[in-house]
Amino acid sequence: MKNSKSVVVKVPATAANLGPGFDSLGLALTLYNSFEFSLQENEVEVSGCREEFCNTENLAVTSFFHCWKLFGMSETGVSLKIKSDVPVGSGLGSSSTCVVAGVMAANILAEKGLSREELVEIATEIEGHPDNVAPAILGKMVIAVQENQNIFCNVLTVATGLQFVAMTPNYSVSTEKARELLPDSLSFADAVFNVGRVGLLISSLVNGNFHNLQAAFKDRLHEPCRSKLIKEWDDVCNFAENVRAEAFFISGSGPTVILVFQDNGKAYFDKIQNQISEALPNWTARELRIDWQGARTKLVKSE
Repeated sequence: MKNSKSVVVKVPATAANLGPGFDSLGLALTLYNSFEFSLQENEVEVSGCREEFCNTENLAVTSFFHCWKLFGMSETGVSLKIKSDVPVGSGLGSSSTCVVAGVMAANILAEKGLSREELVEIATEIEGHPDNVAPAILGKMVIAVQENQNIFCNVLTVATGLQFVAMTPNYSVSTEKARELLPDSLSFADAVFNVGRVGLLISSLVNGNFHNLQAAFKDRLHEPCRSKLIKEWDDVCNFAENVRAEAFFISGSGPTVILVFQDNGKAYFDKIQNQISEALPNWTARELRIDWQGARTKLVKSE
């Protein structure tokens, strides 16, 4: 298939839940996975990722073909080259980057011209929930809920002046295992606690009232359970307090923990990074900010 079109899809990492916003709030972050899809005859080739994912079961590949068939396109092969910076099993939406990449690549290469909102619906169908795929596609902060087959999203612009330090240990956490720990029910008091803090969190992030964040990020639904899967949880809590973070929260199902700071520049992150190396030697720190654009695509020519 000479001179056929190829498309590169660059997808941001995401932080879901944001403390009290379980399964409904998500934030796009400046850490990316890139996927180059090229159509070819029959064969499927995957490169650039761990060997266990270099096959037809790769989530980006299966997501691509899900859409390709949905669009009624004729059978094809595909070559996929991946450049990955989002750690797998970290709670930063690595699987969602694959789903989003496959959906957006199929839309471009099939020349269907679907809107981003329509792509969110298809990606949610594959992923099962919208809290990661929606911000990955739309950028910024997204409130996303699912009612039957309908997805309702609202994209919000967070006030400027925040930076994040994403801290990831050298082990992963199974999303399925993290789900199993969730409570079957919640007390009325705990439900009221979370509802109030979701409202306070969203309004404070949008309005720039960052002095509210320490209270607003607190959660009684999932973090008390999921923190048990993070071996150094007490050390992380102490560290966040010692470096005077505005707040901190478990990203997705963990084990990444994100510290929230008012923006004090790169030199401040360097100082925090050194302290993390001393206090949590098996953890990696990344300075991140909000991704404002969401997933982006670029058509290229493949010979």
